[in-house]
Amino acid sequence: MEISQPQSARFLSDNMELLGFGDPCSALIQAVKELFENGTVHRWKSSCSFMLSTHVALDAIQYTEAGMIAVRLKEVEHDANVLEIVCTDTGIGLKAALLYSQNHASIVDSSLKVTSTLNSSEFYYAELVIDPEAHDNGYSKRFHVSEAHKSFSGTEIRLQLPRPHHLVDALRMLMPYFDNLRYCLAASVSVDFSCDIPGFDQYQVCCASQLSPLERFLDAFKCPYESLAHANVDWKSFHVNCLALSPYLDETNLDGRCPVTIHIMRFANHVPLLPRKDVYACAMTIAVQRSDWKALGYKCVVGASMYAPLQLVPLSINERSASVQEPKHVVVAIDVDTCGAPAKFTSLTKTALVEASYLQGVSQCMALVLDQLARIYPILFRRANRSHTLATEYAPLIATAVSSILVNATYAGVNVEHFEPGRPLYGVQSRVELDQRVLDHMTSLLRPHS
Repeated sequence: MEISQPQSARFLSDNMELLGFGDPCSALIQAVKELFENGTVHRWKSSCSFMLSTHVALDAIQYTEAGMIAVRLKEVEHDANVLEIVCTDTGIGLKAALLYSQNHASIVDSSLKVTSTLNSSEFYYAELVIDPEAHDNGYSKRFHVSEAHKSFSGTEIRLQLPRPHHLVDALRMLMPYFDNLRYCLAASVSVDFSCDIPGFDQYQVCCASQLSPLERFLDAFKCPYESLAHANVDWKSFHVNCLALSPYLDETNLDGRCPVTIHIMRFANHVPLLPRKDVYACAMTIAVQRSDWKALGYKCVVGASMYAPLQLVPLSINERSASVQEPKHVVVAIDVDTCGAPAKFTSLTKTALVEASYLQGVSQCMALVLDQLARIYPILFRRANRSHTLATEYAPLIATAVSSILVNATYAGVNVEHFEPGRPLYGVQSRVELDQRVLDHMTSLLRPHS
């Protein structure tokens, strides 16, 4: 098996941190993602059924005091095909994972081990390595398939990485990644993510389902189709698909608008994007924040968590101060499909999209979604009436200011005509009555007339 040794090999060696391999914790997260996505790059539209099993385990042999992590990706086919391992220029992240393993694992195990079989009797096996100093093509080496390989049909990829000191943080970051996969994989694809790490050995995500991704999305949040806002937009060279719903919402218990937490699931070409710090720089997040929430009576602000990066706050002073309701939740799922062209990310770790056209396309799609939210959830997202807002929100403020001016003004500075019979302030006897008269007059001026 010949592996193309591109000129970018030196680039990999010099830019490991930019590629997401700056420390063991980031390396584990990025390696699992790269192994998985590399194995599925040609399978999203496949008609055959297959299962991808990603398993993270502590290696039995301790090479360092911190130990080693063995990451295995196994694909089990339900037909006679064997997965073709992609290791081309499009797999630069996988090459970086391999180089990181070579730099931190023992010489014996610092390689990408690939084993393929149809019936567990005949094996194809190869050991892939990268030499960043080489100018010629590299070649794979063979390795022995031991008894530790249990019988299976398909392809298995193994890679060893140093164990992170903050292993729990890495695993917690991977969980939502595989959780979100359920909403974009075809019914013919099953994904199993499991850990042998103490504390996480019971955690497992299985995406096997005959339901469509849309049905899975609704089923996960126990919502009927009628409660879903769904829009599609073709924009220049890409396609945008947006879903939004408010799970577990009972509008009969609502007194009006209240704080709303926005959870954003971001996908690029049907692949989930990890919630990293650059989530706020992502074109999808920016488009959601800049959407016309004011038309629904809200201001969109930055949230307290990368998993829920945005929050809606009622614009109404009365609603904002009087609301004692628990914050409600809105889940927004956005997939930007570049239709076979490379997606443009903010960084080589591929956790956020950057491009003005992405922002425009998602904004166009979100405008359609907001129109639907106003119809589906008429109490939580009722359209704001500008005249009504002026009459109820600003009239009291204006009235207070006007009455204060009148009380403090000299006789020479007041138009006495306002106090004559038939005028708004005729017969005023106290400050309280003055405030109320001015408020009534301002409200009548600002309120829309039928």
